[in-house]
Amino acid sequence: VAVALRLALGTASLADRHADWRHVFEVASRELLVPLAWWRSGPLIRAHAPPSVGHAWRRAAIAAHLRGQEQLELLRTAIGALDDAGVDAVVLKGMPLGERLYGDPFVRCSADIDLYVPARQRTRATVALETVGWRRGSGGPPWHETWSLWRDEIEFHLEVHSSLVSDHLAHLPV
Repeated sequence: VAVALRLALGTASLADRHADWRHVFEVASRELLVPLAWWRSGPLIRAHAPPSVGHAWRRAAIAAHLRGQEQLELLRTAIGALDDAGVDAVVLKGMPLGERLYGDPFVRCSADIDLYVPARQRTRATVALETVGWRRGSGGPPWHETWSLWRDEIEFHLEVHSSLVSDHLAHLPV
């Protein structure tokens, strides 16, 4: 675990070159650190991990990057439709957080796209998202709502929130 964290932090040392690389990759995968560790410590991984592990690490990092690029394209389309509908959407977490924290929007693993939409604009948001292919899953205003869209046999997810506080905490004062 410690080696996976040091790789993700970019603080690994030459002493880490003797790690059990298969185990480190498994830990990094489980903890969603593979893309970040590759971004920050790729040269060390390439130099010291067995080729099969290095290749698996590289493939996983590239796959995360490609998925992020697809999410970004879907986000651009969704935000364009929301803007056209006069909806004041704000992107939460995900790619903007990855960019701010790490300088790369795709090294922070993200399973979905999160948007904040004011409650009074949710009806317009629904129409706009449906227009560009998103389909409502569960939830609804004023609580969070899940959406999905299939592209090339891959399902993408989007969540719309009208509160920055989780629905599970809505009973507490902000």
